[in-house]
Amino acid sequence: MQTAMRRAILVLVLVGLATALGSCARRSHLMTATGPAGAAIAPAAGRALVVFLRPSRYGGAVQAALYDGDALVGFSSVGTAINYQATPGKHQFMVVSEGADFLDAELGPDKTYFVLVAPRMGAWRARFSLRKLDPRRQASEIARWRRAAQPVATNERAVAWDRENRPSVLQKRDGYLRKWHEKPTDERPTLQVEDGI
Repeated sequence: MQTAMRRAILVLVLVGLATALGSCARRSHLMTATGPAGAAIAPAAGRALVVFLRPSRYGGAVQAALYDGDALVGFSSVGTAINYQATPGKHQFMVVSEGADFLDAELGPDKTYFVLVAPRMGAWRARFSLRKLDPRRQASEIARWRRAAQPVATNERAVAWDRENRPSVLQKRDGYLRKWHEKPTDERPTLQVEDGI
């Protein structure tokens, strides 16, 4: 009886340890902190600020590369905020890891937009989607995530990574973009001008 109990306890401890290690967050060496956690930032004059947040610890060991069209925006890690100053107008944002996913956007000047980098199950590792956040309806959630988020920006290693991995990124983009365009329009997430504050 005691042996069976010890085995059960050992199994529970090992499962708990495996879960904790599997969800460990690792910040990317391709990004550099740009200020204290929770630091607020406003859109630059005439620009649109897009804040990419990743509060979920799921898939914490996997970094998600973010692009605006062909331009590298950064690498999203658990507990980070990427504050991207974009030109107003049409954009297509892409997140790449094991696969790729997209978010179309129409951005207005002097507005701030919030996007969730949302992990999901992949075949071998986490995949990600981009989900627009509603700054009016989700204000308290966004504020809590921003307070805990470390602002980060790309560094020279990120530029080198992008240069070396561009063929793989483009291959994923092309394959997954075809699937994206096969979806009905109302199933493709889109940031509208009025989604900003």
